[in-house]
Amino acid sequence: MQKIRPLLLLWGLMQAQLPPLLDRELFFGDPEIASLQLSPNGRWLSFLKPYNGTLNVWLQPLQEGQLGEAFPITASSKQPITQYFWSQDGEYLLYVQDRDGDENYHLYRIRISQAAPGQIPPATDLTPREGIRVVSYAFPKFKPGVAYIGLNDRDPTLHDLYELNLATGELKRLYQNTEGILGWGIDEEGRIRFAAKTGPEGETILLQVQRKGQGFTFKKVYETAWDESASIAHLPRKGKEIYLITNKGVDKTRLVAFDPASGQEREIHRDPENRVDLGAAVFDDRTDKLRLVSYTDDKKRRYFFDPKLERWFRHWEERLPGGEVGLSSLTDDERYAIVAYTSDREPAQYFLWDAQKEALREIGRSHPTLPAEHLAERRPIQLRVRDGASIPAYLTLPKGVTPKNLPAVLLVHGGPWYRDYWGYDPFAQFLANRGYAVLQVNFRGSTGYGKAFLNAGNRQWGTGTMQHDLTDAVQQLVQEGTFDPRRIAIMGGSYGGYATLAGVTFTPELYACGVSIVGPSSILTLIRSVPPYWKPLIKIFYNRVGNPDDPADQERLKAQSPLYHVDRIRVPLLIVQGANDPRVKKQESDQIVAALHAKGYPVRYLLAPDEGHGFQKYENRMAMIVAIEQFLGERLGGRVQAEVPEKIARRLQELTVDPATVKPPTPESAAVPTATLRLPLQKPYRSRWLYQVSIRGKQFTAKGTEEWTLLPQGGWQFVESIESSDLPALRTADTTVLNAQGQMERYHRLQQGAEITLQRKDNKVEGSLRAMGQNLPIEAALEGTPLYPISGALRYYLASLPLQVGYSAKIPLLSLQQQKFTEARITVEGEEKILVAGQEKLCWRVGIQAEGVQQTIWIEQSTGLPWRNQTVVSGASFLGDRIE
Repeated sequence: MQKIRPLLLLWGLMQAQLPPLLDRELFFGDPEIASLQLSPNGRWLSFLKPYNGTLNVWLQPLQEGQLGEAFPITASSKQPITQYFWSQDGEYLLYVQDRDGDENYHLYRIRISQAAPGQIPPATDLTPREGIRVVSYAFPKFKPGVAYIGLNDRDPTLHDLYELNLATGELKRLYQNTEGILGWGIDEEGRIRFAAKTGPEGETILLQVQRKGQGFTFKKVYETAWDESASIAHLPRKGKEIYLITNKGVDKTRLVAFDPASGQEREIHRDPENRVDLGAAVFDDRTDKLRLVSYTDDKKRRYFFDPKLERWFRHWEERLPGGEVGLSSLTDDERYAIVAYTSDREPAQYFLWDAQKEALREIGRSHPTLPAEHLAERRPIQLRVRDGASIPAYLTLPKGVTPKNLPAVLLVHGGPWYRDYWGYDPFAQFLANRGYAVLQVNFRGSTGYGKAFLNAGNRQWGTGTMQHDLTDAVQQLVQEGTFDPRRIAIMGGSYGGYATLAGVTFTPELYACGVSIVGPSSILTLIRSVPPYWKPLIKIFYNRVGNPDDPADQERLKAQSPLYHVDRIRVPLLIVQGANDPRVKKQESDQIVAALHAKGYPVRYLLAPDEGHGFQKYENRMAMIVAIEQFLGERLGGRVQAEVPEKIARRLQELTVDPATVKPPTPESAAVPTATLRLPLQKPYRSRWLYQVSIRGKQFTAKGTEEWTLLPQGGWQFVESIESSDLPALRTADTTVLNAQGQMERYHRLQQGAEITLQRKDNKVEGSLRAMGQNLPIEAALEGTPLYPISGALRYYLASLPLQVGYSAKIPLLSLQQQKFTEARITVEGEEKILVAGQEKLCWRVGIQAEGVQQTIWIEQSTGLPWRNQTVVSGASFLGDRIE
């Protein structure tokens, strides 16, 4: 007790020197104003501001430099609006919004002519389709009434290209995406000139696009290795060259001019200090001239090519010293601009620039009541790690105290292919105000510092370089005496949440506690359950992280996943999760919470049923902050604001989950036990299907029927037929006879003169493949292996598995080509509402990967019946919807 009293006295003296305890609302409440934009015609200022307790879009008239009365033009009451933009003619304001964090964004339109004070104009959903995610490609300046967007309504993994008429809402599909296109290069006149895709090894491929009739042709003009990058910076309307940002053949990204006809490129600009990647290149859309380039080192650096723009920035920087100024919006005539000033102690201060008068006028601050004088400096530093490398980081020390033996929080950024930047960080300032030192490390694997720095993190999660850099950074500040080694927490979101779990698992002696926000606990289940629209990028995940279905990678990934090593964890954890997170599924948090509770280890769990990858809604966000503040206060002894508003306390109670009630998910590596597949039918059943077929870029339609019949001796017969008037070769007839355990007894397939017959006989399956005058015998030993159907019958049996998001299992399927059983993997990729046969169905989206064939099946949760299925094989795609 005598030893403890001096420490308590020292901590009490330190708290007395800290600035006033600031209300958490000042850091994490909704902004007063945010995302300021000028309409292209200069008539309006728009911004985000709370309306009825939720972030909405507001308008303010602008006339001759004077701002009129502001009024709201949206009235979203549940989901905050966070992204919006203007049409090029200023006639429409558009915004995107998802449902409770599921990231299935829809595009909405508001007619500015209908906006007026006291009157909320109607918002039209321009993409009114269930279960889709819109991607915006281009809003051409010189074709203002049109937008080019992508929709994954036909295939959830790929976005087809559409032309959208903003006035009428008419959607015209320009390209059915059969080539795996991920992005389009569309110039300001609306000409579709280039497309980008990922190659089979993860390489970036740039394709030149030519119109051919109603379709497109593609010519490869540029390609990088999988660990390099290339993106279009600008498409001039005239001339042979285009501008790319790329690190092909060099370490750091640079701006180059590229001639697609000759394949030649010339360098325009690279970092003169050779420290970081190119951050941005700004061009004049009317003249196609380069105006400036920027690089983000510890802070941002700009290099100008436009004297007028340089003069503007110099003027702003003289008026607003100490931070960073940015040009966030500019009218078409360049008369007016929005200038944003930020610093480590200023979230955002907005100004209206009148170029004609060269006058800068303040509009407002995002958080006007936040007292900058009580906030801390966020200082760039360099830290030396175990292999001698120097790693950039930011250190925020609590104001007013000597930086010795401080309680500390290691705050890890997400991504992981991202980086921390200098400027205002609400978590860093909030924690510093509570008395904690805050360290943010740009560990290797972070972006922005060149190809070698990024690639040094490849496959280095958890037990490798990425985590070692974090560990070594903390240990250096402990050795220097800045951090108290007994009072260090690790905290982060997304990848930062994973790093938190890895930190307390693989270096448990270093941390007193951890806070994981939407963090994956198993890399295996994380990669197997990525959103469908990430599937075209999956090779990049395999290259940079690992392939969970490769035996060699599987063992390493398991060794790097905290879930399988919970017995090493010795400190309390706070786990935070959104139930609708499409990237890091709820399973990731459920399984670590269940595993920790089973071991008797201390864990707290917050689960928001109406959030996704992070908490956007005010009450949820504030409840989470209260939980983090109290948790760190208990473990590290920092200051805690005692007052909690009643509605926030109530919401925190609602979000808190008893770990004892969390059921551990089925292990992801489990094999489907023999004789567990059952049919969700009690009587004969018939359905009709409509198929959209894509083969080598050509589109066809087909019709199908499926019929189940009870057999007198028990078991079922399944007959499936498909035919197409567009392509007679698609005509197929399958008959499968199954026993009561869902195992195949006989199979017959007839398609365009080819015939397959199979029959179970004793302890083997035998049959033949007859085609083109040849007869190929088929024989494979069963040896106790269940003979599951290889036809469409299989999808009806999947509902008998314990389906939930993230569930994964293996099933043996007969390979006719190899004449042996190979493993197919079944994965529940998510749950999704789909619209089929005029009805909305809540379905499990189940993927089956087997021998070069990828199937996706949408199984209705209430009935277990399939309502949609897609098969991709050898470049052909078959997407079928049940129509009755």
